[in-house]
Amino acid sequence: MEGGCFKRLVLFKFKEGIEVEDMLNGLKKLLSEIDLVKSAEWGAAADIQQGSEAAKLRITAKGFTHALVMRFENQEDCLAFMSHPAHVESGAAFIEALDDFLGLNFPVLSLK
Repeated sequence: MEGGCFKRLVLFKFKEGIEVEDMLNGLKKLLSEIDLVKSAEWGAAADIQQGSEAAKLRITAKGFTHALVMRFENQEDCLAFMSHPAHVESGAAFIEALDDFLGLNFPVLSLK
């Protein structure tokens, strides 16, 4: 596998009235406690759609408003992170603040 790492992408749709900044602070605390995560990036969805109405419908974020991408050395580290007691505990609280989420784990293949 070229690229030599494993990533986890999580998309979030927060419930109405949730203070996202508070959730982000909790996430930062969690990531500081677990060395398995080599890097993490967070961002809010940007509305940059252009083109025809049909194209806009295909590009939609499906209501997801924020994204998190975490990098691990390998799949085993990702699995260890997901089952880590601190992640399980904070994850349960995080899920309470969400209307929906989507997670995707994948080995990285560098294209450029």
